Amino acid sequence: MRKFFRNKGADYLDDPNVSSVGVGYKHVDGKPTGELAVQFTVNEKVSELEALEALGTSPHPESITVNGVKVLTDVIERSYEPAFHRVPEAATPPRKTRLDPIVPGVSVGHTSVSAENLDQLEVLDLDEFRVFQVPLAEIEQRALLRFPQAMRDADLQVAAETIAEPLDSVAAIHW
Repeated sequence: MRKFFRNKGADYLDDPNVSSVGVGYKHVDGKPTGELAVQFTVNEKVSELEALEALGTSPHPESITVNGVKVLTDVIERSYEPAFHRVPEAATPPRKTRLDPIVPGVSVGHTSVSAENLDQLEVLDLDEFRVFQVPLAEIEQRALLRFPQAMRDADLQVAAETIAEPLDSVAAIHW
């Protein structure tokens, strides 16, 4: 039977009235007989030749011979309608929501390392740039370095050569 369906099953589906072909129990007067049959499921079941022609279909055989064995056929009227419904997209949990701009207290980190909380963050809009200011004490702690006292006391108006070496260390921090 499998070989029959693999080789010939698709040919029956070329008929516009046939919606499926399979194996099932033959039905007589709406009740199963217990006898296996090749079932043709059709959108509209008619017996008159004129009605078949109007549907653009042809009559199905009473039986089919499969590997020398005569197998009865059965025609069942059944219409299929799509029964799908839209499933809403799952909401992102608040802890995994992307934040732009980021806010103080948010947990940040790469997926391959543990996350850390980002504290005392201040965002300054300067023309087209966004500058993040982190307390020097936190940078010193993470980079295991000590900034020059001139930089610690100043309001960031320090000569570039004074802060070049500490900033190289800051660039190497894995935030």
